[in-house]
Amino acid sequence: MDEGLGHPMSKVLKIAGAIVGVVAIVASGGLGAGLAAAVTGALGVGASTLTLISAGLAIGSSLLAPKPKAPTSSQAASDRLFASINLRAARHLVFGHTAMATEVRDQEYTENQTVLHRFLVIASHKVQAVEQIWFDDKLAWAASGGAQGEFSGYLTVTPVLEGSAANAINISSRMGSSRRFTGLAYLHLRYKLTGNGKNSDSPFAQSIPTRVTVIGKAALVYDPRLDSTAGGVGPQRAGDQSTWVWSDDAARNPALQLLWYLLGWRIQNPVTGQWKLAVGKGIPPERIDLDSFITAANLCDEQVARAAGGTEPRYRSDGIFSEADDPSLVLDNLKAAMNADLDDVDGKLRITVLHNDLGSPQIGLTAADVLDSFKWTQTPPLTDSFNIIRGSYTDPSTTSLYQQVDYPEVRIDSPDGIDRVETVNLTMVQSPSQAQRLVKQRLQRALYGGMFEAVFQATAWRYRKGDVVPFTFPALGWVNKLFRVVSMTIQVDGTVPMTLREEHPDIYLWDASDAPAVQGADPTTYSNALLPIVRDINDLGELIVSASAVADQALSQIAALSDDGVLTPNEKITKLVPLQGELANAFGLLDTQAAQLSGVPAVAEARSVADDAYNAWADYLATLSPAWNDTGNTTFVNREVFDGKINDLRYALAMLQVALQRAASITGYLTSESVVLAADSAGEVSSFTDAGGAFKVFVGLSDVSTGAGTAYSVLSTNGVAIAIDAASGVYTVSGMSADTGSATLRASYGGVMIDRVYRIAKARAGAGSDGAPANVLVLTKHSIQLRAYADGAVRGYDSANGQATVRSGNTDITSGVVLSLSAVGCTATINTGFGNPVAGKPKGWYQVTDMASDDASLTISATVGGQTLSDVVSVAKLIGGYEILDTVPSDDDPYNFEGRQVQSRADGKLWRFHNGHWSSSVPAADLVGTVASSQLGIGVGGNQLIGAVPGTNPRNYMRFAYNPDGVQYYDVTTGNVTTGGQGVLQSLNFGYDPGPFYSLPDGSTFMIYQPNTQTGGAGFSDIRMARMKNQNGDLDEMWPIEEGKTYEFSLWACTYGCRAAVLIVWFDGDGNALSETPTGDPVANSYALLEPDEVSGHTTLDGYKRIYNRGKSPPGGRQAMLVFRKAHTAPNPANSSRLFGMRPMFAETTENATEMLPYSVPPYGFFMAENVVARSIVGDKVAFNTLVGNHMQIGSIDAARLAVTELSAITARIGVLRTAGSGARVEVRDNAILLYGSNNVLRGRWAVV
Repeated sequence: MDEGLGHPMSKVLKIAGAIVGVVAIVASGGLGAGLAAAVTGALGVGASTLTLISAGLAIGSSLLAPKPKAPTSSQAASDRLFASINLRAARHLVFGHTAMATEVRDQEYTENQTVLHRFLVIASHKVQAVEQIWFDDKLAWAASGGAQGEFSGYLTVTPVLEGSAANAINISSRMGSSRRFTGLAYLHLRYKLTGNGKNSDSPFAQSIPTRVTVIGKAALVYDPRLDSTAGGVGPQRAGDQSTWVWSDDAARNPALQLLWYLLGWRIQNPVTGQWKLAVGKGIPPERIDLDSFITAANLCDEQVARAAGGTEPRYRSDGIFSEADDPSLVLDNLKAAMNADLDDVDGKLRITVLHNDLGSPQIGLTAADVLDSFKWTQTPPLTDSFNIIRGSYTDPSTTSLYQQVDYPEVRIDSPDGIDRVETVNLTMVQSPSQAQRLVKQRLQRALYGGMFEAVFQATAWRYRKGDVVPFTFPALGWVNKLFRVVSMTIQVDGTVPMTLREEHPDIYLWDASDAPAVQGADPTTYSNALLPIVRDINDLGELIVSASAVADQALSQIAALSDDGVLTPNEKITKLVPLQGELANAFGLLDTQAAQLSGVPAVAEARSVADDAYNAWADYLATLSPAWNDTGNTTFVNREVFDGKINDLRYALAMLQVALQRAASITGYLTSESVVLAADSAGEVSSFTDAGGAFKVFVGLSDVSTGAGTAYSVLSTNGVAIAIDAASGVYTVSGMSADTGSATLRASYGGVMIDRVYRIAKARAGAGSDGAPANVLVLTKHSIQLRAYADGAVRGYDSANGQATVRSGNTDITSGVVLSLSAVGCTATINTGFGNPVAGKPKGWYQVTDMASDDASLTISATVGGQTLSDVVSVAKLIGGYEILDTVPSDDDPYNFEGRQVQSRADGKLWRFHNGHWSSSVPAADLVGTVASSQLGIGVGGNQLIGAVPGTNPRNYMRFAYNPDGVQYYDVTTGNVTTGGQGVLQSLNFGYDPGPFYSLPDGSTFMIYQPNTQTGGAGFSDIRMARMKNQNGDLDEMWPIEEGKTYEFSLWACTYGCRAAVLIVWFDGDGNALSETPTGDPVANSYALLEPDEVSGHTTLDGYKRIYNRGKSPPGGRQAMLVFRKAHTAPNPANSSRLFGMRPMFAETTENATEMLPYSVPPYGFFMAENVVARSIVGDKVAFNTLVGNHMQIGSIDAARLAVTELSAITARIGVLRTAGSGARVEVRDNAILLYGSNNVLRGRWAVV
């Protein structure tokens, strides 16, 4: 018998999917097996083998995917802890220093059944060593000391590291030496079943332990770093596994373990000498990029700091797989253990351990590389996001003995306040600090989920998957933004479709230590602040903000004086009189600015309203008696009138501030405001093509240059012929009548006029036939303006650059001159040669990279033939008012500062940044008039689900009413499965399940359990809320509603192995269905949907997700049916599914509600004890069969409430009565009395026979 070659447990193969990257064969029409064989034969590897590894190359399994899937644990990881006989178990492969397999391949009794022999196969390949064996939680055997403790003298262990005919163990004539286990690692365990003294002294006298843990050093690995033919140094060879060795580092290196799996392990037939693949994939070495595995192995070996102190290798991997496991499972777990990606490049499998290589990116991409359209997905949908990662790792301690235990969860605040949990189990990781580093990186990377997809021109051929690429793309405001290539394809036309994912250094904060916390993502935003604006409105903007703040503060303090309706002399002296003076001064300043901008209609209107409100306030003060400024007497005021005048004025001044800031933020500039053109000695200019430009107009930071309401004109000219397009602002020059010229151009928008001066000059060549041509230094920009906020922060320097050229007559001689630059008040550079210092830019390209003050200058000099030419560029910040953006920035936007203001196009509101947060809310004291309840997005009603009270048996208020596919569910009342009926619902108080581990302490959790994978065409079953409609206990599934009102139905829930949703079905008064909310399947509505395993459940409300639906009752609506929809079991290892729910709620809400109603406990629908008079409920007052077991709360009737003098008054079987739950006790069982000792052994029994 040779289990190594001929046993039924020879390797199990599964085809996982299509081939990715290596070769794709589409079987259609006449393309048959011959072609497939030809193609794969040319590659040197079988098509089935390529197919087997394809799943591991899929983008979905990559950490660079939009939502990378968590690895699925191998069943072998838990099976290895229990010895069992399974003759059809697949082969096992074991890596690292860990617990090995425990397959019982054969057992036999000898010596009159006093000795049991067991043969346990621990790996389907050679291993390095077996070190310890544990039975349950006791050390039974160690390589250094043999049997331990109570097992000494009763247990003998013979490890065989690689089975062969030479080391076969012969225990009897039954099989002799034919039990060879060729090529496998196995143990021979000899159990002595009888004691050395008494027979019962043997620890194995009653049973053989099944909880067995075999600890050792597993597979020997190939390390290309030690192979001189693969770029390393040493004698190892990929094709000769006799050269593979064990080392405590290499054999636990996940990169080398993955390489081992791809190469596979072979067993030699002792008769034919033929080598046969036993485990692994058998990929030829020439189809593997060994250099990439060398790099990956080195990264895994690097030492990193531990938060607890000391260091450890960055990545180690220890564990077990089965050949029955899908290859994607094996690859995903090994990749997850080292944060790696596996792909195919040029026909070779390549491994990439993701690490901080952002400092050495490839040559960058620009907008010119993008062909046609693009797709930018900045943030993945919430359904694909998560902010918490939980899971387990393998604990090798003697306490856990290689069981899965939880690592500390890693979390970051959710953007919408709702926690979304991702479960990541790392079965191949035995270090908790390594587990944390891995999941921190996974969560950190999820925060940078931006994906850019486009077709690029052939220049993208230079890149490979995984490359880091800087990308400059003005349409989205990017300058050298870092991306990583996720996928790419080179098409026959030379174009390259690519998908890029954004990168950031924060992703790798975990790289050198497990200590750094996950950092919130820097926002990726597009802002017009990157465009230059030339008019500095700093003084005006600051004046408006300052005056408005003084006025508002004064009014706020004045308003507080009327609280008691009295103005005392002290209040007048210390507050009213000085505050009124401040108010008058601030109003005067605002009115003066408004007068200067009165040409703007919005300002003129706001000024008129503010003047009226101020005069009304002043007139009211004049009516007071004694006078408001009579500091010797008390003045009584009407609080309503006083407050009304103050509030009117506050509102009017706020509107005036907004109008002034908007008008003040209307700015403009010329893209080319100063031009020098080369001319011959006679002053003739060959072309004016480059002399034109465009007039740009902004409102705040919004470009309105070509929008409706913007108009352009030429006010005056001097020495130049210039024209401007009235709609677009594009201006052109057609001629000059002098060597210098200028023109005043005007733009108008919203009543605001913006005038800009354009200047032009000729650079004449030297006169005379013998004269040398003139040398001229030409700058494309003499003035640079940078948009900045009130705090002086510049949003970007993209426009802060220009080009310097030197001409000799009409000849460009820049290449032969020496250029230099000096900067005052800023940091700047100039390229003195191509690409030096700024890559990709020509000689003479100058740029400003930082501003040290609000105003700065550059002096650019060129030296040619002993002559030095110089020119000056002025640089200034433009500090403006509030911004106009598509959306409000996040609270952690690096450009936030106290008082920053943004008008959002999305909602039209003015938002302010204050105390670390954005707010558009208005304090109550600022509100003028009334706010109708219909304008408030809040709910209005309480929970109408009478009787659905926490702790109440849900069978009292729920029904399993619609099961179109006839799927069987568990019935707690019978303990069997059923296709319907009330008993399908389980609760903590009525049934063993869900039990305390899956219920809130208040007993409010119910469970619906499908113990199978049955399904059908509908794909779901419905559970409906019900109410008791009469004293007979009849239930009604219809809940009363009113036509046209809005209602909300919700449930806290979690699911395992299935989806769940809630919906409302509307009916008329006759029971005719009208419509559903949502229309069709609620699965389409994320707020009403719960995904399988989306939340963890258990004993706190945080473990559940509140799902809801909100809808308006249609015309004729009188009744509603409330439905929990549970989908049938989805594929999962348990082959079953459960829906846990609690705290259902149905209530009226408002049509424009923006948040879920807070949960409220509904009416009980039952009598409360404190409301019942003693002896008032007697037999003739209780309807038949209404006070039955399932309608009464547990513990509601105790001994004190039973008027019973002898047990015979209670009619019932005795059942089982115990004096204790375990240990020494007496049990009465109907006709028998049993006596147990402290060790739970039955000592005596008395029965009626």
